[in-house]
Order: sequence, then C-alpha cells, then structure tokens
Amino acid sequence: MTGSPDFLIAGAMRSGTTALASALAEHPQIFMTTPKEPNFFAVPCGALDFTGPGDQGFARHNISDWDSYQELFPSDGVRVRGEASAAYLALPGVAAEIHRRCPDIKVVVILRDPVERAFSAWQYLRGNGREDLRDFRQALLAEEPRRGRGYGPIWWYARASRYQLGLEEYLAMFPASRVHTLTTEELRRDPQGAMSRVHQFLGVDGTPFRASALDREVNHSGVPRMELLTRALFPSYRLREPLVRIAPPAVRNLVRRARAASRVSGQQMPPEAASWLREQLAEVPSAVHRLTGVDTSRWQSPARPTQADHGAR
Repeated sequence: MTGSPDFLIAGAMRSGTTALASALAEHPQIFMTTPKEPNFFAVPCGALDFTGPGDQGFARHNISDWDSYQELFPSDGVRVRGEASAAYLALPGVAAEIHRRCPDIKVVVILRDPVERAFSAWQYLRGNGREDLRDFRQALLAEEPRRGRGYGPIWWYARASRYQLGLEEYLAMFPASRVHTLTTEELRRDPQGAMSRVHQFLGVDGTPFRASALDREVNHSGVPRMELLTRALFPSYRLREPLVRIAPPAVRNLVRRARAASRVSGQQMPPEAASWLREQLAEVPSAVHRLTGVDTSRWQSPARPTQADHGAR
C-alpha cells in the first residue's frame, strides 16, 4: 500500500539538505524516499524545462504523476514519511502546489549563510564541469541573463539566497507551527540539539543521534584541478547515462574516487565578489529572523572574511 508524505525538506540548495535527509533516514520511525529529490511539487513550476548545462540530467528522477509519487511512500511500518527536494524553496509557486495536495503537511527548511551558499553553488557547478566561468564575479554577473534563458535554480547564485521570498510563500500557505526552520551553522554547532528539535517537530521519539551521520561526503563541492580532466570525468548527461548503465560497480566506484580527487576545496571567495554579494543580500539575515525567529547572527558581516565551502550539502 502507498500513501503521501507527512513532511518535506524544502531546501535551501547547498545548505545541508542531503546531510539532513540522510540523518533523518537513520531514525527507525522516519522513512525518506529514494530518490532523494523527486521534485514532484516543483514540476508544475518548471522543473522539467530548465536549460542550463546538465539541468536535464538532474531532472531525470523528477516525478510528475501523483500516483507514481504516492508509490514512493509506504503506508505502514513507520510513523512519518518524507522527502527532500532542495528546489522547493527557490521556485515560486511550489508552496501553493504543496498546499493544494497536502494541506496538513509539515515543512522543514534548512538555511545557510546566503553568501556562502551562493559561492558553494558556484563551486559545485565548477567541480562538476557544468560552470565554465572560472571567475565567481563573472558568474554573478551572468546570473540574470542565464535565468532569462531558462537556467535552473542551482544557477541562481544570488536569487536562491534570498530565502525570505520562499519563506513568505510557505508562511502564507501554512501556519508557522507547521514550518520548522534551522540553519547549517546551528547543525554544525549543536548537531544533537538541532536534530532533537527536528525530531520533536516531526513527532518522533528522541532517538539518540549519531553526529557522524552528518559527515558523509555527499554533494561535496570544489573547483576543478584540471579543466580537461573534469570534463572527461563529468561528461554530458546524454553520454553519461548509457555509460552508467553498462559500467560494472567497480568501475563506477573508481570514477567516484577520481571525481573526488579531481576537485580542489578551500578556495577563497574574491573579496570584491564577497563585498558586492553581501551588499546585494544585506536584507536576508534580518528578514529570515523576522519571519522565523531563527538566529542568523552567525551569518557573516561585511567585515569578516568569507571562506570557501566546507562541505555543507
């Protein structure tokens, strides 16, 4: 028998949604879907039609049929069932789609310092061979023209960091008691407390949480060591899919290790890009705090140096 989700992790992208979903999946009373990002509620908002390099490859697991979506969720054996689709926060209109189908659902949102999130998204796309602009400043300037050409939300470096836009939509559709917001910084600083609060929100027992569950290297970002090597290890979707189907597991594991080794992490964000982006996103911390009450004081001020991605995913 099948059912429907009791909760969703709605984003934000590059803020720890995968790590959070993986940690929740270890709880005996929680079921998380496979695939992780079915994007069902985002499909009516354009999630099948994005045109950026690799966007269609990442849409291959999207589910557009309600019956097929329901089949992802077993109707017995667990207390709550959920899924995590990070685009749900960035795309306008998704909250209304969710409410139309599941008006009593609970929504978990995890947010990260908005400037760090933007830089992490650029590093992620660079490390996967999708972003050909080697200068983050140029990539920021290219964002709006790309959006006009239909690039998906992973390319919206500044726009997807304006969390208040998505939060306002969710809080207009759902009571605040059904939306739980936490930050990547909170999860790093106090994983036990943060996970306990999520468990309480979802209505499951306070099962002891293994902090090591958040340490998995998934969706790690970093810039390429060598451009040509990265393009060889991350071919286009049309070429990669047939290769994945015929490659034995040992070869796939070797490719995964080679991909990890092909990236350089710890790159510093250009100071002028950080300063410009902080100015553009200056309203985000106070707006998020006003809407949710979460502590955004650890999101960096313009006076602090902005570090590269440290593995939030």
